[in-house]
Amino acid sequence: MSYLFASQVAATTRKYREQTNLGVIGTSKKVDEHRVPIHPEHLRRLPESVRRRLIFEEGYGKRFELTDAEIAEQSGGIATRHELLAELGAVILTKSPLFRRVQYCGEAAALLEEI
Repeated sequence: MSYLFASQVAATTRKYREQTNLGVIGTSKKVDEHRVPIHPEHLRRLPESVRRRLIFEEGYGKRFELTDAEIAEQSGGIATRHELLAELGAVILTKSPLFRRVQYCGEAAALLEEI
């Protein structure tokens, strides 16, 4: 499993563009953690070809008063956290994951972490 920092996201996104979707995880067990990898208002700034490859965690837009259906309309869809970690080749997080969560990732998974 690979860990990548935000500065490497663009290069990794290009690499995976033709191969896979990117999962976007917005929840955290960390107390007072309110960051998200991509603010929903910024989705429309991304080219549609990129947005359609982003699969967001279920409930991602809740704190922004957006439904899953509204996020799904602007992206590649919605999935549970477990589905994102287990089935997608790359996932974007806001912080380093705990080992017990990483164990659900697929064998060739890449975790993209914001710094």
